[in-house]
Amino acid sequence: MTTRNRKIDLVRLAAGPLTVFVCMVFTASGIFRIDQTFQGYPVNFAVSVYFIVVTVTTVGFGDVTAKTKDGYAIVMVIIFIFISKMPTFITVIRSTAKILKAFRSYKGRKNHFIVYGLVTREEAISILDEVFCLYPMKSVCFCNKEFDPDVSSIGRHPTYRLRCTFLLIDNLDAFSLKRMQASEAAGVIIFPIREGYSSRVDDDVMLSSLIFERFLPDLSQYVWLRYGLHVKLLKGLRASVTDEHVKKNIMATSLLLPGVIPFLVNLVRTAWAQGEEPENLWTADGMRDWRSHYEYSRRNVLSSCVIPDKFVGTTLREVVSQFKRFDVLIVAVEEYARQVMSLDLNYVINEGDVLMAIYERNRNRLAEALQTFSLNVTVDGDKAAYGENYCKNVGVDDLLRRDMNSSFLFYPYSSAHDVSTMAVDLTDEARSKLMSYPFVPSHVNDVPVEDIRFDERSAHKMADLIKRYEYAVNDAFTSTEEKFSLATSVEGMILSLLSEVTNEQVNVLSDERSERDNPDSEEVFLFIDQTTSILRKTSVSIYEDVISQTIAQYELYVMFQCIRSVHANSKLSLLTLRKYAPEFLTTWQSIFNSPIRYIRGQGSLDAHVSYALGAEGRASKVRGILLYCSQMGPRDFGDVPIFSVENSIRELLEWNVKNREGLDEVPEQNIVVELQSLTSSVKVTPFHNDMVWRERGEQNFQDTLAFMMGRCFSSSMLLPLMVHCHRDSRIAKFFELVLNLSSTATMFDKTMWSSRLNESQILFKLCGNKFLQFETFGDAFEFLLSKRSCVAIGVFRPFPASEGLDSCPRYFITNPPLCTPLLTDDIIYCLDGNGLAKK
Repeated sequence: MTTRNRKIDLVRLAAGPLTVFVCMVFTASGIFRIDQTFQGYPVNFAVSVYFIVVTVTTVGFGDVTAKTKDGYAIVMVIIFIFISKMPTFITVIRSTAKILKAFRSYKGRKNHFIVYGLVTREEAISILDEVFCLYPMKSVCFCNKEFDPDVSSIGRHPTYRLRCTFLLIDNLDAFSLKRMQASEAAGVIIFPIREGYSSRVDDDVMLSSLIFERFLPDLSQYVWLRYGLHVKLLKGLRASVTDEHVKKNIMATSLLLPGVIPFLVNLVRTAWAQGEEPENLWTADGMRDWRSHYEYSRRNVLSSCVIPDKFVGTTLREVVSQFKRFDVLIVAVEEYARQVMSLDLNYVINEGDVLMAIYERNRNRLAEALQTFSLNVTVDGDKAAYGENYCKNVGVDDLLRRDMNSSFLFYPYSSAHDVSTMAVDLTDEARSKLMSYPFVPSHVNDVPVEDIRFDERSAHKMADLIKRYEYAVNDAFTSTEEKFSLATSVEGMILSLLSEVTNEQVNVLSDERSERDNPDSEEVFLFIDQTTSILRKTSVSIYEDVISQTIAQYELYVMFQCIRSVHANSKLSLLTLRKYAPEFLTTWQSIFNSPIRYIRGQGSLDAHVSYALGAEGRASKVRGILLYCSQMGPRDFGDVPIFSVENSIRELLEWNVKNREGLDEVPEQNIVVELQSLTSSVKVTPFHNDMVWRERGEQNFQDTLAFMMGRCFSSSMLLPLMVHCHRDSRIAKFFELVLNLSSTATMFDKTMWSSRLNESQILFKLCGNKFLQFETFGDAFEFLLSKRSCVAIGVFRPFPASEGLDSCPRYFITNPPLCTPLLTDDIIYCLDGNGLAKK
């Protein structure tokens, strides 16, 4: 008997009543035997015990009875004594039964998943749905000290009750692991076992991970850390995901690239992906079918495959180009020799290297591509059809600028034109006729005729002039003098229109260049650090306050570093109640060469928010607004305070547009809201108009417009990432690669902050289609791959004007085919292929 045996605890609970019962049985048996023996009726002791037991249990078979009156009296006394103790015995029996029921063992299917720690109802359902989608024959066992009633009720739901079990685990030890059947489990996902105010919750996760590794060293672990202070200590089979660091990286990046949120989240949440692909989806007729586009994006999955032998010795650039012919997007490669994942398009492929690929699962073109390449077949028949169809009226120096996103060619947010009035170019026949006319010079205002782009009005006018010129030249009923006069008049109008169009085009390019070179063209980003806990103390000790302040400063630095990696010419305004020391503000200015506009205030007060928006002169200069919470601990009233502040901000922006700038110059301002619960995204503006998608959105947050636009994010949205990591451990490496999550364990070393100044925080880049005007996604893909060393991953496209949505809403299309037509206002998202590696 040892103190670690949980069975002894049950014995100790019943020790008193059980001892009384045993003593009473043996004492009564001895008294009954003595009386009967002295009265001349000898009785065996075993028979005496038998008589007492059957008597007090009211069985009384009658085969053994008392022979004397004294015996009857003794039996009556014994019965009354047992009756008086019966409630105690019943209480012990019921308590024992409850304990055995509450602390039962896992009896489900083996090779199951164990989820150890505190989870909410939404998180549990997310994990269950993803497990059932990827592994139809596996079960899930949830373990923790306690569960909320709404969480444990999942075990009674018809969809989940036969596939999930909830076990109460007091202390994690050998007996608890035996109850979980951990030795026969497929993997364990470890969460914090409680809500806390500091990194101590990470200490609990770390200790739980060490216990699992001590008793079950071969069990795969997937650890969910809050702040990532122990990332570098996790070795072996443990894959870790840092909650707050991933959240802050993605939210800050989504201020400039909102499509990052639906792109990353949809790759690891495939349980509810549905829909069928129309035949004309990737033609001009399907350009407005945003529902089918988005459903196609939801069906894209991330997987890995070994490089075919055909590509050994070639560069990754050629591999990406070849696989894209099958609508398979290669986004990274893991080197076999070093076990390092990177995206270097100049990397020479070696035998055994593994590719990370994105493809639509219903098509499964990856299998077709691998089968084709295994036959040593080269697929480049349509390579010449893409990559050359774009506006070439751009200087070579501008095309090859290394700082891609600061160039006016690639930065797309300088305009907010309505999609319904976008440019429509001349037909090929009309343009060829125009170039064949002898009176039309090869260059008009230094712009080649073949590169002149016409808007809708100019295109119709030019087509009408060409028809008039053809009629004037070929009319058989007009004299030569009249033909010459009419033709000369039309020629002058054609040249005048060409000069007008080219002048406007040159002026626009010049304005964009001057705006780019103007030091006053900096864009402002507003962070609102919203206090969400008012009922409890924000810090419980000096230690907690120091930890909270340091983490808040580091996260602020990380988020602005993400913005600077996308747009180098930007500055930050911060509205918060948190007090920042002057030393931190000085350090900030020395790192970013720009001071932080630090405003002490609360986002729930309209006056403070209005001052923060108008502090730089005009609210339109605020490119993005991030509404988050750096306060530790649980939140009061959930996400309600965040929603109220977000609604106030939108009302202030709408008022600003109507009263100061007018309705014709609405900038593309993105508001990102940090959520605590993934289901809260259905409450973020805007909502679906039609009832079908509105109903779907209430059931699944990924169908909400706010999520599709990248306007809300919660770290719990990436919970199924750990389930996908069990399917393929390289998926976690890919997320760390694109988000550059390599230095989270050294957050207290401020020298690291300044040393990371020139490093790109994320791999995501973007390219606007306004000036280059790619005709198809294939043109953009080949151009970016060959001239910019970037891999195009998708298109951020405006919603049709018929949806009636405010501002400039967009949705993300993941991995569209090469033949996909592009709109003028499309934004192409891509990954930088200059070779950042992730171990």
